Amino acid sequence: MTSDEIIDVLLGGPDPDPGCDATMSQLAAWADQKHAGLDADAAFPGVAAHLHNCASCREDAEGLLVMLIEPPGPSE
Repeated sequence: MTSDEIIDVLLGGPDPDPGCDATMSQLAAWADQKHAGLDADAAFPGVAAHLHNCASCREDAEGLLVMLIEPPGPSE
């Protein structure tokens, strides 16, 4: 990892970060676009910025994408 990448991880990227609550309110729409193969990060730059900065929300987003790909069965 380069020093620029380390700084980016520690301080966040150049886009404004709306925070967890605002990201969660848009996460389903972001995931739907991502799942459809559209550029969700361009459509939701704040969500993309926050997911880059917040490991907890990024984990939630990854789980949501998995559920869109492999929906739980009737017994789950």
